Amino acid sequence: MEELLNLMSNSYLYKINKSLTVKQVTQIAGDVSRKKVKKFIQAVKCKKKELNGKRIRYSFFIFELCSEPSFLSKSQLIEKSYGYLLMLEYNNYLIVNAKHALGIRKALESVGEPLEYATLSGFLLTEKTAYKRFSLRNTNISSYNASIRKRTIEAKNLADSYAPLNAGKQLVNTFTINTEEGTDFSISLNTSKISERKGKVSFTEYCLWGINLIDKLVNYVPNQNFFQRFAFPSSKEKLKELIPVTLTIDYSSMIEEILTCRKITYTSRNGKERLINPDIILSILNKDDSQIFELIEDKKDTKNFKVETKLLNDVYLKKNLKSLKIVSKKLKNIHVYFEEEMLDFCEFINEFGQILVNFSDIKYAYANKELFFDHQMEQPTQFFLSIFRPYDELSKTTSEKGKIEKEMSTFEDNTLFSFIENTFCKSDYLICDDLGNEIADYISVNENESLDFYHAKSDYKKNLSASAFHVVVSQALKNLASIVNVEKMDLDNKRKVWSNTYSNTNITRMKTNVEGGDVSQAIDVIRKTSLAPSSTKRVWLVIDFLSKKDLENELKKGPNKYTIQIIWLVSAFISDCYEVGVQPRIACKP
Repeated sequence: MEELLNLMSNSYLYKINKSLTVKQVTQIAGDVSRKKVKKFIQAVKCKKKELNGKRIRYSFFIFELCSEPSFLSKSQLIEKSYGYLLMLEYNNYLIVNAKHALGIRKALESVGEPLEYATLSGFLLTEKTAYKRFSLRNTNISSYNASIRKRTIEAKNLADSYAPLNAGKQLVNTFTINTEEGTDFSISLNTSKISERKGKVSFTEYCLWGINLIDKLVNYVPNQNFFQRFAFPSSKEKLKELIPVTLTIDYSSMIEEILTCRKITYTSRNGKERLINPDIILSILNKDDSQIFELIEDKKDTKNFKVETKLLNDVYLKKNLKSLKIVSKKLKNIHVYFEEEMLDFCEFINEFGQILVNFSDIKYAYANKELFFDHQMEQPTQFFLSIFRPYDELSKTTSEKGKIEKEMSTFEDNTLFSFIENTFCKSDYLICDDLGNEIADYISVNENESLDFYHAKSDYKKNLSASAFHVVVSQALKNLASIVNVEKMDLDNKRKVWSNTYSNTNITRMKTNVEGGDVSQAIDVIRKTSLAPSSTKRVWLVIDFLSKKDLENELKKGPNKYTIQIIWLVSAFISDCYEVGVQPRIACKP
């Protein structure tokens, strides 16, 4: 029946050490078709074929599926569909094309390995390749709603038009290129899948297409290319030496997938399966679209690192030979069903959770199932410390704003608010935006010259506090879009707030050095300055729980896990600001 096949030119590509046995082929086919009814309609195992002098082996299965239509619930209607699995073996590679094959990637990983990032991203590239489309993901461990987490960029050739300042923080998830031969290919680096954009082909044509791809893989010699501007992979052998210290899971992709899944079930100890309302899962994930967890090494098994979470007590990050994965006996009992596959919840997190692991060696991070080296972390002292501005006054602060009393006309001394008003008072306008729908604690503007946002956080009893730093960075990046487009601040409604005193006190919200200046004029100047090509935009973090000198010393002697979190948060703050043309600044203790 394979001569009747009409296939799209796409495939999962896996590296195998030796030919698959009939037993392995049968096992894979059985695993991915476990929901089938009756026997296989077609079952061809390890059949040999020669094309243009090239020998291949192929296995091919067709199976029938019956299920309730996805748009109905608890009906008596049954929908019949057909799935297939085609596996080609050539030159120690496996080429796989399938439909309605549940858990296909998990099944394939039992016999082979997905292609590594460096190989899959480079084997089709030449000097004449045009880079047409990139899907990028920000590797920052920041979890901010307003951060640019993912983006898709397109151009006739991105190599000629795209030069991001923070490329070292960007992972390429998928990309589309136009090759020297004029063919468009789309490649998913996360799933080891490749597709050529053309019409359907016959079985023989598909085999020749696969052979051609593998020949290019075998003959590939790594060289310099456009991808090396971005975060790039390191040898997975390095994993053995690295100690994981923090785990970040970005929930946003998981939320998207749950919204489109067919159903979610829980299997109890007695094997009984019951439905779970997806809203229950979503309510947990929607509390924050990303989470940072501390990792604790298991003394009994040094390959396992306990994930410190209040929700479950059996979640671990497992260090395998060439990968890191989330494992949990409890989560494995939850299953998420899609049209073409079913994943237990550990597999679901590992697949869609956008996992980022940081190590005691800050230069490395694990994401997209790859170990990456961030070249910007090689000399973090120069890279990070340039944005820190030490102030002696911040060694004396004991509160963000102090006690607020009715008769007050100024904020208490030794508070961050008092520091901001005294330090940045030379601006044309300095406005306190704290409380209510605030964009920043303070906003200052100098007409056609500068627009600054100030975000304050006090935790003066601590030093190098990662948790406090996370809060203030989150606040700053949450509102980053408002300094880029000031109309997001809802300036007309701000007029009334800024014209009043602060929280039923006598403290005026606006200070000005402009004769006759008022709130309406300040708003006009903010609008005008935000559009002025000569103006500079800055976002300030004003903090009293971090000393620049102490951070320098930590970097010199080798940072601990808490300092590593701070470093990555600073890196997130810098790169997200650079991404939108804003200068980052941190006012701190000397």
